[in-house]
Amino acid sequence: MNPQQFETTSRAVALVCEYFHVTTAQLESPSRERDIAWPRQIVMHLIRHHAHITNRHIGRLFSRCHATVIYSLRALNDRVQTNPADARELAHLDSILSNK
Repeated sequence: MNPQQFETTSRAVALVCEYFHVTTAQLESPSRERDIAWPRQIVMHLIRHHAHITNRHIGRLFSRCHATVIYSLRALNDRVQTNPADARELAHLDSILSNK
């Protein structure tokens, strides 16, 4: 990971932690609780979209395999397709990260 990718990844994690009131440890935990899984899916999306890091590397950041990252990104995409409020939330966070 180059310095720019590292910085973007750090900002994405900090943004999601602050927005959802979760810790980095919770995002990295094996928890499948909705209150943790949704922020984790969002941060994976933000990292993939803004830092252009591979799914394999994102998986390593969150102690998961690349297939889990692929599943998470697809689940997030399905959720925002069917839930306008979640789509707005993701767009809002995406916008904040883009403007930092």
